[in-house]
Amino acid sequence: MRHSRAARLAVTAQTVPATGTRVVDGDTVGAEDAHGPKLRIRLVGIDAPEVGHPRKQGGSTPGQPWGDEARRVLADLALKQPVELEVYGRDRYKCILAVVRHGTTNVNELLVRSGLAWYYRGGRNDAPAALKRQREAGEADARQAQRGFWADPNPEPPWAFRRWLRLER
Repeated sequence: MRHSRAARLAVTAQTVPATGTRVVDGDTVGAEDAHGPKLRIRLVGIDAPEVGHPRKQGGSTPGQPWGDEARRVLADLALKQPVELEVYGRDRYKCILAVVRHGTTNVNELLVRSGLAWYYRGGRNDAPAALKRQREAGEADARQAQRGFWADPNPEPPWAFRRWLRLER
């Protein structure tokens, strides 16, 4: 049985060189590897504030404070840049779950430590326990230093914001 390159990446925990081609939001990027297929990458272990999106039927979906900033930082590090993808599996939307590295920078970790992403506790999170502990420690550090959204009195996690959006529709 033949599998696509993207399918093989999702089942083998390996590091793959790629180039960032698109930044969707603060925790999702598009990339291409040497084999050419476009890959949709979800940064494993984090959840960044939502960005606003135009709706096809008119109007727009609102974004959260810090969502555009998280997307900008991710774009600075990954868009049209060589990156390494440390692949851990797929999420329920078939996005590849990966740690994204730009040079020696762990982008997932940087976003959490900067107060631009939460440590993601829900759903599928196939990162090893050591990465989960790093994210928890990074979040605690950002919260204590009041970096990014932690400077706000009551930052709303993206999962609560998405739940509110579903209720509003």
